[in-house]
Amino acid sequence: MNDYFIFSDASFDPNSGRGVGATLIVTSDLLMQKEGALHFEIQTKRIEGENIARLEFLSAIGALKEWKLKFQNRGHLEKTAPVKITLIIDCKAIENILQRRERLERNNFFSKKTSQPLANADLYREFFILYDELLPEIVWVKGHSARQSRDRWQEVFSLVDKMARKRLREICAEKDPLG
Repeated sequence: MNDYFIFSDASFDPNSGRGVGATLIVTSDLLMQKEGALHFEIQTKRIEGENIARLEFLSAIGALKEWKLKFQNRGHLEKTAPVKITLIIDCKAIENILQRRERLERNNFFSKKTSQPLANADLYREFFILYDELLPEIVWVKGHSARQSRDRWQEVFSLVDKMARKRLREICAEKDPLG
């Protein structure tokens, strides 16, 4: 079986509106290596957005698209072996989106209270399209957990989280060309 783990996180600075998405895609073999042997290539991408939930969705969507580009579309997968994808996130909105899907689609992604389109409707639709195609298992991990209480997924996720926050600090320290 081809097992892939996709770690996705985002960091957001509400003062500047700047954000960073961080992604790590690893195979089960690489994930299970001993800590000392680990070397992960965490990808970061600057993302503009209004809030952290939007950035988390943008990061997760980008991570799933990256997996497709690297593996599915390039023929790296064994044709006979099934593929299992696990998306590891710390965003409750992503974890709960599948439970809300039927209602969201029934209401055509409009708010029941205001009859206005939902702010993230575009992202929900895009996420559902990718979900239906790839069928990832979605696993929520607690972000910013104490080191001694972390399991393997939390250990690796903390590296992705740290990279996102580090890159965001670098971006926020850059001189704004407009100001």
